[in-house]
Amino acid sequence: MEVDGSAAAELRHCAIRGTSSAGLLAAGEAMAEGTALVMEETGGNGVVDGRTARVVLTDTHLTKVGGSGVVVAERAALTLARCDIGHAAGAGVEVAGGGQARLTDCQPHDLTGDGIRVAGSSAFGPAWWPLLRPERSVTAPAGVPGDAGGVLVERCTITRSGATGVAPGGFGQLHLTGSTVDHVGGQGVLAADDSRLAKAGSQIRGAGHRRTHPALHHVSVTVSAPDSWRDRQAFMRLTGDGLRGLPRSRRMSHRKISAALVTLAVTSAGLIPGTAASAHGNRSLFWDRQATYPVYQNGPAVPATAAEISAVTDDGRTLIYTDALAKRIGFVDIGNARKPKGLGTLGVNGEPTSVTVRGDYALVVVDTSESFTNPSGVLQVVRIKDRKVVRTIDLGGQPDSIALSKGNKRYAAIAIENQRDEGVNNGDLPQAPAGFVQIVDFPSDNPAKWSVRKVTLPAQTLAQAGIVAPEDPEPEYVSINEKGKLVVTLQENNGIVVIDLRSGKVEKAFSAGTATVKGIDVKKDGKIDLTGQITDVPREPDSIAWVDDRYVATANEGDWKGGTRGWTVFDTQTGRVVWDAGNTFERLAVTYGLHNEDRAGKKGTEPEGLAIATFHGTRYAFVGSERSNFVAVYDLSNPARPVFKQVLPTTNGPEGLLPIPGRDMLAVSSEVDDASVNVRSSVSLFALGRDEPGFPSIVSRDDIGWGALGALSAVPGKPSKLYSVTDSAYTPTRLLTIDTSGKPAEITSALTVTDAAGAPVGYDAEGIYARPQGGFWLGVEGATGDANKLVRLDATGRTVETVSLPSEVAAGLSKWGIEGVTGSGKYLWVALQRELSTDPKGVARIGRYDTVSKQWTWYGYQLETTTTAGDWIGLSEIVAVDEHTLAVIERDKLNGPNAKIKRVYTVTVPAQDPAAGTLPVLRKRLAIDVLPALRADNGWTQEKLEGLTIGGDGQVYAITDNDAVKDATGETVFLRLGPARKVF
Repeated sequence: MEVDGSAAAELRHCAIRGTSSAGLLAAGEAMAEGTALVMEETGGNGVVDGRTARVVLTDTHLTKVGGSGVVVAERAALTLARCDIGHAAGAGVEVAGGGQARLTDCQPHDLTGDGIRVAGSSAFGPAWWPLLRPERSVTAPAGVPGDAGGVLVERCTITRSGATGVAPGGFGQLHLTGSTVDHVGGQGVLAADDSRLAKAGSQIRGAGHRRTHPALHHVSVTVSAPDSWRDRQAFMRLTGDGLRGLPRSRRMSHRKISAALVTLAVTSAGLIPGTAASAHGNRSLFWDRQATYPVYQNGPAVPATAAEISAVTDDGRTLIYTDALAKRIGFVDIGNARKPKGLGTLGVNGEPTSVTVRGDYALVVVDTSESFTNPSGVLQVVRIKDRKVVRTIDLGGQPDSIALSKGNKRYAAIAIENQRDEGVNNGDLPQAPAGFVQIVDFPSDNPAKWSVRKVTLPAQTLAQAGIVAPEDPEPEYVSINEKGKLVVTLQENNGIVVIDLRSGKVEKAFSAGTATVKGIDVKKDGKIDLTGQITDVPREPDSIAWVDDRYVATANEGDWKGGTRGWTVFDTQTGRVVWDAGNTFERLAVTYGLHNEDRAGKKGTEPEGLAIATFHGTRYAFVGSERSNFVAVYDLSNPARPVFKQVLPTTNGPEGLLPIPGRDMLAVSSEVDDASVNVRSSVSLFALGRDEPGFPSIVSRDDIGWGALGALSAVPGKPSKLYSVTDSAYTPTRLLTIDTSGKPAEITSALTVTDAAGAPVGYDAEGIYARPQGGFWLGVEGATGDANKLVRLDATGRTVETVSLPSEVAAGLSKWGIEGVTGSGKYLWVALQRELSTDPKGVARIGRYDTVSKQWTWYGYQLETTTTAGDWIGLSEIVAVDEHTLAVIERDKLNGPNAKIKRVYTVTVPAQDPAAGTLPVLRKRLAIDVLPALRADNGWTQEKLEGLTIGGDGQVYAITDNDAVKDATGETVFLRLGPARKVF
């Protein structure tokens, strides 16, 4: 196909095969856009982009091409997103002659030539930079054409190229970020002839002719033309990998290369985009969600399945998770973080409790216990490439967690918990048999030579440390530092033990102590009341991780007598607390709308999982809330002063937190799985590098508790303000003011609703309309038909009027009643979620209430249909667009990957009222399908799209109801859908 001149072409879901020359040729000033294309068996290059043409390809597959996969030349520009480029006779992507290209989440592979080649005055210039980083003002360095182009490669995987993996040359500039170059025939990276290369958070490994050095972190680098260094200024900038021990290359000394790099890094400031290493001085990087993979999609279908603890192969591309519910482990391809693929499962004849990876093998600890009094377990050694269990090692008890030593991976340690029976003596300790620790020795890489050593935790030592039941320690979680020291939590005993792995000696034991935490919600009463406290409660830590070789951090989940709703940093030399989260972790849940009121009277957020890892020189702590479904991220550069960075939303019950520094990724496995309420276990993938996080879209100010926002209304006279209202999940009902002027939107105030006598009252408010003359109307849904009503409030939130539905309408309703209210002039409009028992099937009602005559008028609305078991379709909001047009939300009851209908339709109300006793069905028109917007942040697609309004600024806003984190992930999505004049 050829697009030339000033022509434009848009291709979607097309196939281009068997061409004698290029598959797609764009030249002149042409513009070509393609989505979901298949291009294969072309005689020449797959795509040729020349002159000043522009080509944008998304989700495109190029294979078996006679030349290079993509060629960009003559000042043309190319954007590729989520494209697969394979089996090309030439390079994967070739950019020359001032061409410009941006590749995001692409996979060039199986190539005869280079993975990516940049040459011929292809360097970043001002004309290209606005597309890459609009906020920066950039000037080209001396000697580089000011209007030249270049290549930005983001989160791409370049593998199995016959020549060099990445080859910038001839004034070419290439920026790699979050990418991987693997298994290439030549150098991993070849920078030559005035070229510029920046590499941030990327990995280069498996190069055929690489020059290795142990301190270079497996980066293969060749710098050409050293004799003309001063003139040509060829250089390599490695951000995050450092310059320690850089090998000599072509008579250029380490010192000279370092000096040149430092000089060029300064003189070219602004040329290379801010990288993760420089981010802390110039800008902040954030973790951003890439994908949410439901593990029920992996392997044979079973009644219940879960992802609990995860590990990753050495190349960072295959994730392995434990699934105790289904007695198996699962494998997921995470090579493309935005498109994880299930690779199946392996049964393990027991309940796997933890997993780690050592080289070619997955080490799976499996609980095979017949009873609490006869605990047993094994270590299964699984060869990853063929999933064969090559050895099974008896552990002598019921295992919990496993950890692998760092560096040479000489040891592993396994906590043998031998957990108590909670049905015996109210779960009190002690209960025999006692737990212990097993150390696994790896004298070689041959599993046949591996052995285990039992480490008993001496009761006398534990007693001296103040451990609750020293004869029954119940080890829970293990972690190993750089010096081969093992730290173990004794959760039920509120203790911590340090063991030397080489000798197996217990070096120290100390109590985790107690904490008094004030300013938290401690009562399940429907109120988010932050005036309570817990006093002298044992921390009872679950997860533990070394911060460095001295300090450890614990997630204080609690078990049977404790839990302090936060996390703590301890000094292992003294056993003292150096920092404690206090109430701050609990209050994060409140600010982000993730407070779980059902757990307020127990252990609150229940921080369970914790992991620590360093990314680009910054040490991060990740702390997971089991009950509020989030991971909090902290900068832990100073163990005594953690700095909160952001909250990452997860699905229900995040347990396994797995940092993957080599790929700038974090994997979170969430264990809760209940198909009956559409709550499914998943693995969430996050990547480091975005300037602004996708989450949150809405937060609160000043610890205002919020959740279950099922309605929106504009605030009269205030263009940037909206109102929302809480539903029956909380009591009393509160009206919340939302400021939309910034991102995220911010809840700035709350007004308590009262009854006519002024006492706080709880309504199941599913709709809100702010009256232009002051005060509010609420649409209140009832558990029975006659409990549905409209409630008018004055400006102080006091109830001043109640309007019931007509008796014949109320009689036909069950629990699906009023789901929205809006106003236009003297009329109020309501939407009833589903059809009356007396109405035609699938025809819901829209009602008009005349506030002057006090009369109701009714219209029908034809709902979509569904064939999914347990699903139904209904209305969940109504908004007046103008005097004669209404907009409604129509949605299904499905979430996650099963969600199908999350739409906004408009209907036009006829000028003439319907005849008495009739129900004319209004014709509907699709205004916007909201499902893509709900999925844009790569999370679990929310079920309850329930709030919609047109703000005073003319913008359309929508919001999801998080069901107060009950049988839901708890994430609230606040959407900005665009100008009303375009949407409607």
